[in-house]
Amino acid sequence: MSGLLRFFAGALCGFLVLLLGGFSPVAAVETSAPSAVRFLERVKSFYGRDIVHVLKQADEQISDEVSEQNLQWIYQALEYHYYLENKDRMRTLADQMEKIAAALGRPSFVRMAAVYRTYCLALDGKYDAAIKQLESQLEEALRQNDNLTAITIYDALAALVPFQGEYYVALQYADQASRRLSKAPYQDRLRLHLYYTLTYIYTELDDLDKAFEFANLSLDIIENSGLYTDLTAIVYNVGVALQSQKNHQMSNRYLTELISFYQDSGQEELSFYPLYGLALNHYRQEQPAETMVYVEKALKYVHVSEDFAASLYQLGAIQAARLGRVDQARDYYTRAHLFFDKYPEYKDSRWNNMNLRVDAEIANAEGRYEEAFKMFNQFHIKDREEAEKSFSSDVLKLRAGLEATMRIEKAEQKLLLEKNDLHLQRMTYLIMAFLIVLVVIMIAFVVQRRTVIALDQIRRDAEIANRTKTEFLANISHELRTPLNAIIGFSDMMTAKIFGPLGNRYYEQYADMINKSGQHLLNIINEILDMSKIESGKFELHEQECDLIEIAHAAVKLMNGKQNGKNVVIDFAPPETLPDLYADQQIVNQIFFNALSNAVKFNKPDGRVEVSLHHLPENGAIQIKISDTGIGMSAEELVQVMKPFAQVQNSMTRAHEGTGLGLPLMAAFMKLHGGSVDIESEKGVGTTLILTFPPKRTMNPAA
Repeated sequence: MSGLLRFFAGALCGFLVLLLGGFSPVAAVETSAPSAVRFLERVKSFYGRDIVHVLKQADEQISDEVSEQNLQWIYQALEYHYYLENKDRMRTLADQMEKIAAALGRPSFVRMAAVYRTYCLALDGKYDAAIKQLESQLEEALRQNDNLTAITIYDALAALVPFQGEYYVALQYADQASRRLSKAPYQDRLRLHLYYTLTYIYTELDDLDKAFEFANLSLDIIENSGLYTDLTAIVYNVGVALQSQKNHQMSNRYLTELISFYQDSGQEELSFYPLYGLALNHYRQEQPAETMVYVEKALKYVHVSEDFAASLYQLGAIQAARLGRVDQARDYYTRAHLFFDKYPEYKDSRWNNMNLRVDAEIANAEGRYEEAFKMFNQFHIKDREEAEKSFSSDVLKLRAGLEATMRIEKAEQKLLLEKNDLHLQRMTYLIMAFLIVLVVIMIAFVVQRRTVIALDQIRRDAEIANRTKTEFLANISHELRTPLNAIIGFSDMMTAKIFGPLGNRYYEQYADMINKSGQHLLNIINEILDMSKIESGKFELHEQECDLIEIAHAAVKLMNGKQNGKNVVIDFAPPETLPDLYADQQIVNQIFFNALSNAVKFNKPDGRVEVSLHHLPENGAIQIKISDTGIGMSAEELVQVMKPFAQVQNSMTRAHEGTGLGLPLMAAFMKLHGGSVDIESEKGVGTTLILTFPPKRTMNPAA
């Protein structure tokens, strides 16, 4: 099977996130993803370099001959089965490698054979034992200065610790492997597998930019070296990750393409995995009927993977219960339980806890609402406890990894300094024989070299700090959004009184306040992330023709419903004709909403807001003007308010919530479109915001 079993944690974690986070009432947004389209088209041209096409040949050329050539063939075949996680074949080849390597006096390959056998423990489901044993083998490899084995172990640990939810530790292991690549043999082979692992890790962290970066680097290596890799696993993991980006259409395209590949290559039963992914995709879109269609199609191949089958039965049971098919839900629930009875090591896992959620869904479908509510509550309490344990373990292991890295680096630096000191001492005796002028030249050279090294180190530190900040923001958004979605989802249920009255009118008010606060905090997180992406140059526009009149009408209508009793009149007299604007419609909507929100928020009671759209005759540009009769700003305050997170501090503005990102974010969005933001304001009179898009974004200006 194409290494999807190895990455089962990815699919399962995606399923867990869905169940834990629930659904917001906002419909999923299908967005354009040029990088996803480009990668899919590129990877299709490499299908001939998938391992499935070379595996038989790799196995057939192996013999029992004690020779260097045969040892290399065994190593190559082991790598292929390592990708595909064929544990029985891996054990056989590892034993054969150990025997031949011992006869040839190749201790590195003897250690490698032990590493592959240890990895098979993880494939048996014994992850903790495998990780502990790999860490012990790593210490031995480092003592022997065996970079080949050390890199292979770091890579294996990076692939395994995500099963325990430790993605940051996985990145630490991958970084250690990357640092040693330049000193190891088989660099292309090791680098290809490391990029394969990093692609998976970043799809799990929802950082598709990084995932595509390493996936494309993998294709570059394949193109230049003639090596093979497991392309289907990459396509699958990216396809599932696209769902968390709400790009469901592109996810369907990836997974459907994978089904075609399996059918064309004679591996039809492996369609089980993309069918599972398609079921998950429709589940994310709250389409229970469509989800059940793919669940039932996947059941045809359920024998392929016990792990995926158990998760599929849980998903099917939940959807069947929501469709009122209680008997079918119970049948799937029973089948899922058989897996957990067979593998008791999952007894205390978050995955097994999901069965409690299934129980609750069935109870709810049968009308046992009070019992269902108790089970829902018990499920979330247990899951929160498991999540806290996982986070604490992640932090401790990350700290241990960082400390180990620092010890290694200090030892290397000490050795380097000792060598440098010895070199300088020898040079001193030689320098004394030369003229004073030569001594001065050498001193100047040493000073210059140290300065260059110091500046280079400062540059690298700055690059690492910037990359760490970006990755931290991307990762922390995942950690914050999950509990926020739970807060918003449960408060929605409380305000909607799904399980009956709350018993006291104050509870209704509190639930509504919790929901609004959660939505507000989620908006703040999104604004901070947008600003971070723009600053790092990773924000992509998804451009199309936009009807500004329609967008303005929608924004005015939405804002009229959010005034909270301020009675501000919003006037909008649309022009008779206005060309379409070529822009990112979602961003334009956000610009309108932020601008109107500020105009109303900082207005006076019974004030006015005027919205106007203009097609400038002198150059064809399109201009948006939003004027208010609010508190206004001085020239000094205008400068301050355009800085991120800055606010004008006075008695009026302190009464209003906000992060201070509204105007800076609008300015950044306009800059991405090549446009500009101008503000005219007078203290105590009001403010006019002028947004101008360049003429090149005006569609059909002659019309």
